[in-house]
Amino acid sequence: MRMKQIGFVVAVVIGVLGVCNQALAFGGYWKPMEGRAYTVKFKDEAKNVVLGEFKKTVRWEWDNDGAVTVTEWDDEATFTFKDEAGKDQKIPNATIKARIKDLQPGMTGALKGDIKDTAKPLLDTKPTNWPKYSGELTGRLEVRVKNPNDFKVRVGLRSGGNGKDFTVAANDRESVRVPNGRYEIYFQYSTDPNGLYQGDSFTLNDNGVEIQIVKVVNGNYGIRKVK
Repeated sequence: MRMKQIGFVVAVVIGVLGVCNQALAFGGYWKPMEGRAYTVKFKDEAKNVVLGEFKKTVRWEWDNDGAVTVTEWDDEATFTFKDEAGKDQKIPNATIKARIKDLQPGMTGALKGDIKDTAKPLLDTKPTNWPKYSGELTGRLEVRVKNPNDFKVRVGLRSGGNGKDFTVAANDRESVRVPNGRYEIYFQYSTDPNGLYQGDSFTLNDNGVEIQIVKVVNGNYGIRKVK
């Protein structure tokens, strides 16, 4: 027990010295020891705690106003927080990176906003005007939807009376396989659960397609609210 206590004290002293040196350099870093994963504790503005598991080095810099800029990141890090029911909820890596408010050498960080907003599921009920279909679309051609937003999206593909619905998490992507044909595509946003949005129609002829749900009007793919 005494050996363990001494080791802990030495580790704390080294950590404090490291913080001072990094602060003087106006930057900081987290680095795995001997290739082992390490855990970082984040807290958002609503005091929710998110735990991140990292395997690679993370570096950042502070400007004169104290704002942090990440210069090196672990794109494979995973993040979870416990919801009100005590269940672990996964948060996409890109969502955490986009919400970083501050990072500290002591394996801690601060996040903007309320992280629970990104984990809220879509309502169980679809919009009353959500397009119906008779049969399930199945095939070999990929339709990939990228969602760079901080909200979830329900996607509906329709072709020849058949269809397929799927959900894309915030700052994530999802793919389905369908056959050749002319397609209409619809969206439901978790931030506007009663709204119905429609994208430009497209045709698959032995080819796949990737659609990005743009954040701005007049982006590279047209999406409009129809109901």
